[in-house]
Amino acid sequence: MTGMIEILDDSASDYTPPRTARVEPEPDVIVLDDYSMVVFYPHTEAGEFWLDENLPDDCPMIGSGCAVECKYAGPIVEGMIAAGLNLKLGAHR
Repeated sequence: MTGMIEILDDSASDYTPPRTARVEPEPDVIVLDDYSMVVFYPHTEAGEFWLDENLPDDCPMIGSGCAVECKYAGPIVEGMIAAGLNLKLGAHR
């Protein structure tokens, strides 16, 4: 039977392939914008290392996050993306 498929069981035609779930990568840094400042929270060692190496030592801390004025956030985010970090962006409401 070359070039043909033989179905031995009619129930086989009801096969539905399993759904694939989209898996989001774990964020290295969580970025929260509260409209007056942006806070960068490291979530992985890679994120913590990048923040330690690239933000000033006197950066104001909010918990484990470093707070910067909104006008400086864009270049920081661009630098993290260029370094290959995964970011999760959010806003305080």
